Amino acid sequence: MVHCLATGWSGRGATLFVWPNSPVPATPYETWSTAARVIQDAVDVAQAGDTVFVTNGLYAIGGRPVNGGIVTNRVVLDKPVRVQSINGPAKTIIAGMEGTSSYNNGHGDNAARGAYVGDGAVLSGFTIQDGHTQVYGLDPELSGGGALCEANGVITNCHLANNAAFHFGGGASGGAILNSDFSGNTAGYGGATYQSSLLGCTLRNNVAGYGGGAAGGSLSRCTLTGNAVLGPFGGGGAWAAGLVNCLVVSNTSLTYGGGVTGGSLTNCTLVGNVAGLRGGGAYNATLVNCIIHFNSAPQGTNHMYSTLDFCCTIPKPDGGTANITDDPGFIDQDAGDYRLSIRSACVEAAIDFDSITNDILGFVRPVDGDVDGIALPDIGAYEYDAGRVDSDGDGATDFEEGIMDTSPTDPVSYLHIATVSIGFPATLQFSSSSKRLYTLYSTPTLGLPVWSVVPGNADLPGNDGQQTFTDTSKQGIRFYRIEVRKP
Repeated sequence: MVHCLATGWSGRGATLFVWPNSPVPATPYETWSTAARVIQDAVDVAQAGDTVFVTNGLYAIGGRPVNGGIVTNRVVLDKPVRVQSINGPAKTIIAGMEGTSSYNNGHGDNAARGAYVGDGAVLSGFTIQDGHTQVYGLDPELSGGGALCEANGVITNCHLANNAAFHFGGGASGGAILNSDFSGNTAGYGGATYQSSLLGCTLRNNVAGYGGGAAGGSLSRCTLTGNAVLGPFGGGGAWAAGLVNCLVVSNTSLTYGGGVTGGSLTNCTLVGNVAGLRGGGAYNATLVNCIIHFNSAPQGTNHMYSTLDFCCTIPKPDGGTANITDDPGFIDQDAGDYRLSIRSACVEAAIDFDSITNDILGFVRPVDGDVDGIALPDIGAYEYDAGRVDSDGDGATDFEEGIMDTSPTDPVSYLHIATVSIGFPATLQFSSSSKRLYTLYSTPTLGLPVWSVVPGNADLPGNDGQQTFTDTSKQGIRFYRIEVRKP
């Protein structure tokens, strides 16, 4: 399964500007002194390939319906243009509006959606908030409280918050969404997104009847946390969606699938999800190379009615291939660090997919984690790499501990100078390994240090105990460091 996202943006056209305090707005809005005050005014005069730059402000007026509908869109990108904020989501806000039918939770007449993003258009660097939809009519009128996107419309680097859709996609419906986050959105299906393609996004604290985070669509390298579903078919994090390299943690469902219901998951980590009835982690889903641990439900603590292969979970599922029941060996679960430690049985225990070349953080997958000369992928969302992981928290990566021949699972086992005796001669004691050679260097300053070998202290063999360096030179203040290598 492959999920591909591309903006295809050439950016070769004219540049237009929007500033809410523009002194003299004048078309074609090509300078800051003549910038438009309303985003839609600039978009309307822009041509295909143009870029509209928007500076700080709250943009809560303007826009229009699209495709014969009646819901106002605060910003309508109905041509292939790029609308880009200058200073990002914290400074630049597009605000929709509740409708006048208060009994429909803000939906209905006079409601305003945040944005419409048509094919080939890009919306980048905004907070999109408080958007709402209609309660009757065709689905597009009921969907995408924050943003309604066509299949090739793109949203990137945006924060979509507190939007609501009567039907599909409280935050966004459709489109390709990159490096954005969703929080506090609500909908019937997909509190954050519905049938969208997501890459590098965070879905947090969204609520829906089906799929608290996402309903349908594809998610790659995403984090889904704190989402909730209140409907009968579950999917606290996601419902009927395809997830690759995703972290699904602490989502809830009143019924089925605290983490996910339905859909397919590859190289995902599902932890701490809760279902009121069945399938704390996953219900009726297909999972490959996934960790499903520490979830809860009255039936099917971690999984139920699901197909699992090359997964780490308990209990071991009936059927399936190469599943294991070991503790996943996270770095620090209590602190929310779900990377694998060197202790993890999940390292190099997954099946390789040529289409999956990165983990959730974008690091290369697979890596030769057990240093046996063969690189195989790991189970879960994170690929173990000894050069990036400090399994015991002692300040040295597991790779460095391998060089030092110290234990990567013992926080007091690392190369360090234990004692220093100042005088003549100066002596330094350190814990050593008989499988390593040690050299003592010194420098008179740390400002622009020039390190040189202390005479008589090169390639001293270790002894599996306290070893001692001796500096017999009569020099002033000295700073020392120890180099270790294999013989």
